[in-house]
Amino acid sequence: MKYKALTMIVICMFVCVVVFSQYGAATLAYAQSQTSSDSSDINSWQVLEDFVTNNPNRQYNTDGERKAGDYIQTKFTQAGLQVNKQQLSTDVQSYNIIGKLDVANTDKTIVIGAHYDSVGGEGATDNGSGVAALLVIAQRLVAVRQSLSVDIEFVAFAGEEEGLYGSIAYCNALNQMQKQNILLMVNIDSIAAGDNLYIYGENRRTDFVNLFLQSAQDSAFTLQQKPLYKDLYFGVDMWGYGYYQPIQNSDQTPFRLNGIPTVFFYSGSYSNFLGKYTESAIQANNVMNTSADTLQHLQQLGTQVVIDKIDTVVNSVVNAVSASNFYDVAVNARSELVSNAWYNILYPTITVGVLLIFLLIGTLLYYRKLDKQSILGESKAKGTEHKIFTAPDAKDIFDMDDK
Repeated sequence: MKYKALTMIVICMFVCVVVFSQYGAATLAYAQSQTSSDSSDINSWQVLEDFVTNNPNRQYNTDGERKAGDYIQTKFTQAGLQVNKQQLSTDVQSYNIIGKLDVANTDKTIVIGAHYDSVGGEGATDNGSGVAALLVIAQRLVAVRQSLSVDIEFVAFAGEEEGLYGSIAYCNALNQMQKQNILLMVNIDSIAAGDNLYIYGENRRTDFVNLFLQSAQDSAFTLQQKPLYKDLYFGVDMWGYGYYQPIQNSDQTPFRLNGIPTVFFYSGSYSNFLGKYTESAIQANNVMNTSADTLQHLQQLGTQVVIDKIDTVVNSVVNAVSASNFYDVAVNARSELVSNAWYNILYPTITVGVLLIFLLIGTLLYYRKLDKQSILGESKAKGTEHKIFTAPDAKDIFDMDDK
């Protein structure tokens, strides 16, 4: 009897061990599957909605902007980044939020940024959509950090709407060596509400922009290169590019002016008559920097469309940065920058020279016409009707009337 009881106890213990081990393995597998799903299947609309809902007012140097900065700092920390805040100046309580991902035995870095301040209202597209993309990209790249060839700094810029204050402060804090070590700056601004989704690097085709275009090929929304030379003219160069480019007025501008190659993601349209940039060909959908830039407006445009646009930008950046040839392409990017000497000196000189030649030719032709008219007069003797050579009537020669 005693042995039977002991045998039953051993059998029960064995069954319990087997059951609990299977349960534990199943639980662990479930937890791992959830972690994997969360890191690879992030809902970008939920990220956007959560950011905008919790931070609906983000005007420069206000409590709302500082609260949004704290929100992003928390999200960066949760993603596994080393985070610090950079005060823009001693005169304001406004901060860039910088999350660092050190992954490689290299001193080379890329910067991926989006401004988080807003004007006029919720700023759902400008630039809640850019912030959402930045947060998703950070999580995705942390998950594939072993495939990265450069360190990354994720920067949420403050004060963009007031005059690129955050990106200017960031660049001003860099020494010359640090500037040289930044291979590329990626800026994401207002990607949700415009008609089309564009990428812009230089006013020429480059390998580094092509890499980002190719990296988005399998995405749900079409990423286009900004039409070259559209919305571009000479004569007013407020940023110092050597040519005037209105869509360049975002946080990549200070980097480009410091000789750092840039990639700019944005949405919009060039479908109007003059080919000038607008957010949308439909006037009612032009909401940037207005109180109509809300989550409700994006829902009216289509939640899935917004998701597709954000995810397309995310895919483009993550796939490009983690590509095996990214380092080589990024190192070569500086050699592909448009030469300011060409735009500042040669191109304007040639353009003005050609215009002066045409003006001179036109002036000479017009002068000769006036000179001919002065010699011939009206060439309209009585009855000649503008004929230059004609036989005079006798009465024109022998007019004996005594007047």
